[in-house]
Amino acid sequence: MDYDLLVDAIYRAGADPQEWSYVLRLLTGAFNGVCAALHLGDAASDFSFGATYELDPEASEAYAKHFFAINPLNSPLTRVPAGKAIGDNELVPRETYRASEFYNDYSLRYRLNGSVTGILDSRNGHVSCIGIVTATGTDPHTAEEVSAFQRLMPHLRRAIELNRKFATAKANAEASLGTLDQLDFGVVLLGENGIVLRANAIAAAMANSAYGIRLVQGRLKIADAGAQNRLDYLVGCAVNGIGPRGGPLLIPRASGKPIFARILPYTGVSYDGVPAVQAIIYLRDPEASPTPAVDHIAMAHGLTPAESRVLRALLNDSDVRSIAENFGVSVATVRNQIARIMEKTGTAKQTELMRLLFSAHLPLMEP
Repeated sequence: MDYDLLVDAIYRAGADPQEWSYVLRLLTGAFNGVCAALHLGDAASDFSFGATYELDPEASEAYAKHFFAINPLNSPLTRVPAGKAIGDNELVPRETYRASEFYNDYSLRYRLNGSVTGILDSRNGHVSCIGIVTATGTDPHTAEEVSAFQRLMPHLRRAIELNRKFATAKANAEASLGTLDQLDFGVVLLGENGIVLRANAIAAAMANSAYGIRLVQGRLKIADAGAQNRLDYLVGCAVNGIGPRGGPLLIPRASGKPIFARILPYTGVSYDGVPAVQAIIYLRDPEASPTPAVDHIAMAHGLTPAESRVLRALLNDSDVRSIAENFGVSVATVRNQIARIMEKTGTAKQTELMRLLFSAHLPLMEP
């Protein structure tokens, strides 16, 4: 299983729901399936979405009309907490499942066997989930396969949350643009040829000589020539979909630590009456107060205060020895804390942990 390829595809689907079919195709191949399905239902916000891969249309229609109501897995699934991946043999004993009407009249008819299901959300008995189904005659998913699927769950849920946010934005694009000013970091939206379409309040405040950034005739300009050249290159790649398609950038300033920038292509939806966004620049002042996003991640994953402190430090400095020196602890202590952070957040490498930090739901300013 190409984990990085899957994670990248999942986040592309977070920006563009049409990409979920590709994600399902990758998951089907990675987990020895024959088909896959994604179902989202959120009665509270009227947000719903579905996608399938290689699922027989006749089987899908029959399931919706009759077999959903008698599926013996449905009731146990409502008791599985959101964020958990589970094999169907953990939900219902195999002999009980094979004796059911559902198995004999539906599963055998359409040559479908076991499944591994990830619970994306569960509210008031309504389950949003993603599942990979194997063929008749194959063994159920192993504990190792379920564990591998579990590693993907934080990314899958985060991408779904992005879908929700983009759906809300589509309903009221102008109102959504207004919320950019509530963010506690700079955001610059770029259109065709890298022209600035919108800069939020933080980005506009940064556009002065003290930060080494200016907005000149609709373009972002940097006092440092080397940083300007790299910005032009990264923006060109992001806008035109070539090369590295964006990337990180340090913007020197007269005093203090450089401003951290990240340039990314925009692959989400476009709205009538709103100029097409081609790329996004995120700007963060490392000397400003720690971003609430880190605190939200720490709280969501149950990190200790010491682990949270290390997580904040990683946002500005990936060097373990430097972090240890700053905190007056041993390198081994910091490495152990990072290992516990990765275990709690479902990440296997420090690069995955950094991706989690930078792709987390963008935080609103604290009141």
